[in-house]
Order: sequence, then C-alpha cells, then structure tokens
Amino acid sequence: MNNSDSDNDNLRQLAYNLADAYGNALMHDAPDADLEAKDLLLESASIRLSSRMLYEITKGSCQPNEHAIGALADRTCALDDESVGLRGLTDMLSHAAYRLEKLGRSAPPADGTNGQRALVLARIGSMEHLYRMAVSLSRIYLDRSQSGVYLEAALGQIRLARKHMEIERSLCEFSDHEHAARLQELSEIEDQLNDMRDDVARP
Repeated sequence: MNNSDSDNDNLRQLAYNLADAYGNALMHDAPDADLEAKDLLLESASIRLSSRMLYEITKGSCQPNEHAIGALADRTCALDDESVGLRGLTDMLSHAAYRLEKLGRSAPPADGTNGQRALVLARIGSMEHLYRMAVSLSRIYLDRSQSGVYLEAALGQIRLARKHMEIERSLCEFSDHEHAARLQELSEIEDQLNDMRDDVARP
C-alpha cells in the first residue's frame, strides 16, 4: 500500500468514527445516558480529522496547485475521496453541533453538588466546538474564496473548545494524560492556523 492509500484509509476511519456524531448528540437527550466512552472517541476523532485536513490543505495532496511540488501536484486530493464524503460528513457535524448547543442551553446549570452533570455539560460543549472547528477547516478547502473567514472561525472554535476541555479536565478524576494529549493536539492545530494566517497576510 502506498502512502496515498494509507492516508486515505486513515481519513476513512476518522470519517467512520464520526459518522454517529448526530446520533450521539440525540442520545444526550436521554437522562443518565452513559455516553462517556463514545463522547471521548468523538472528541478525539474530530481533533484528528481537523489535524489531517489541515495537513492535506497546507502540506499534502490538497494544496493549491501553485504551492504543490512535483508529484504532489499530480496527486488526487485525499479530501475528495468519495468514501470520506467530506461535504456530507461536515454538514452532519454542523447539525450535531447545533443539537449539542441547544442541549447545553436548555439544560439546567450544574451546581457544585452534581459533578457528573457538570462534566457531561463540559463535554457537550467540547464536542460542539470541536465539530464546528472541523466544519470550518473543511470549508477552508471546500470554499477557498472565503478561506480567510473560515480560518478565523476555526480559531474562534478552538478557543471555545479549549475552555470546555479544560473544565472537563478539571472535573475528571482520571485519564488526565488523554486530556493533556487532546489539548496538545488542539494547540498544534491552532499554531498551524496562525502560521497560515501569517502567510496570507504577507504581501
């Protein structure tokens, strides 16, 4: 298997992992639903999908042709793979984020005596903004004419996601290493987006 096939398989797996994001958002309507494992998988998959999209847009197979070098210029963009279904996937993530936003707004505020409820609300907020970050990054590729607008939107969603993830981390009694790793990945995406912003600003 060549690197291109391997890259596409990785993207397909991330798309597969995220395919149930909307169904998961609906399940959060049920009282006392135990969705922690699925939530954490979706958090991680949305960060990794965002990281992969950003790599393909800036260094991989989806660079604008004037920036692609050698064989990269002739490669099919991995984000165009039909089995990834990027446009449909990110449209669904947008709907899932909206559902989570409504859920977070309608839920009674968690008080200090209900740490588990506070943790779930923090995770709902994390997923909402991580999904919107992924949607914004996909639009950088799908609508290049507005890429600057979507870049700023992605940076805004990263800041909001980080806030919720740090609350989530403070409330969670275990897996601190996993939370730290996800926050580190988020910071790396933010750094790459800031580099993109600087490149756009240069004459």
